[in-house]
Amino acid sequence: MSWDQRNKYELEEVKVLEALKPHSNLTCLTISGFRGLRLPKWINHLVLNNVVSIVIRGCENCSCLPPFGILPCLESLELLMGSAEYVGEDDDVHSGFPTRRRFPSLRKTFYRRIS
Repeated sequence: MSWDQRNKYELEEVKVLEALKPHSNLTCLTISGFRGLRLPKWINHLVLNNVVSIVIRGCENCSCLPPFGILPCLESLELLMGSAEYVGEDDDVHSGFPTRRRFPSLRKTFYRRIS
């Protein structure tokens, strides 16, 4: 999903992205130019269990990243971010007993903060 043109309806962008639900066989996800403060809740949902590659770029207002480390098949993660300050936590972290290994399949990462 990409927002190439900046419109004045940021709230509409948030509603559209939150309403989209990826297919359970999705293997690659790219989000570009999204202006919301947080990426949608479905990003750390079990529906992304087959995702191998994630690219997040130009999401300048996004201050919190989802816990990508829980995605079992994720091999490539590229983040070109503006203001991300922290990574959200999943339920294992809140329980005090982390039971899952983080990023079990990760092979390639790229992160660049855009000022």
